[in-house]
This record gives sequence, C-alpha cells and structure tokens, in this order.
Amino acid sequence: MATRDSTGQPSGTASAAGSRYRRGWVVASVLSATAWIVIAVSQSRPLPLLGLVTMLGAYGGLLAARTSLLGTTGARHYAAGAATAAGLVLVLAGMRYHPAAALGLSAVLGASSPPLLHWVAEGRADVPWVSRHR
Repeated sequence: MATRDSTGQPSGTASAAGSRYRRGWVVASVLSATAWIVIAVSQSRPLPLLGLVTMLGAYGGLLAARTSLLGTTGARHYAAGAATAAGLVLVLAGMRYHPAAALGLSAVLGASSPPLLHWVAEGRADVPWVSRHR
C-alpha cells in the first residue's frame, strides 16, 4: 500500500514508484499491441484487411469527431478516432490467430493495469451496484 503524507497525497517515493510502474505497464501494453498488429498484417490477406481497417477507421473517426470536420479541432478528433479504431481492428485481427494467447495476455494486462490496482489499493474494491443494508 502506498504511503501518504499529512495532506493525504502519496509520498514522493510512492508516486515515483507508481509512475515507473505505469510507464512499464504502458510499454508492455504497446509492445503487445504491436506484436498483435504484426501478426495480423503478416497472416491476413492484405486487401480484405485494408478494407476492414479503412472502413472501421473512418467510422471510428466520425464517432470521435465532436465538432465540424472542417475545423482543426474536428479534424484532430477525427484523426485520433480513426487511428484508434484502425489500431483496435488490427489488434483484434491479430488476436484471432492465437485466441488462447490473446485471452491470457489480455487477462494479465487487464488485471495488472495501474488504474485497477489504484482502485483496489484505495479500498474501493467493494462492488458499487450491490446495496448493503446495515
């Protein structure tokens, strides 16, 4: 459990260790996503994969755009949404070839995610939708 100072904030040592853990977790998740993308590109037929990624990426961009696409903000939101959707499609296409490894890696990354560990460490691990009668 993280140590806290008198203001209730994590101490410098605890927050530095958490920051290093978060960076390491992000690196591990990006590397695993990259590996799934490489598997998808190398083992899928290129034309159907390109069509799927392009169409779902465009749809994801439209869903992410909060303003008109003509402005810079709208174009930026569209590009971010399109890239996110396209990346997700590629990762899922790669996971299709090795479902057991995909399930295991997803479980490990999900269970070790910094937000989840922080939520449990703060004592908020009880289920919020279950009412308790006292």
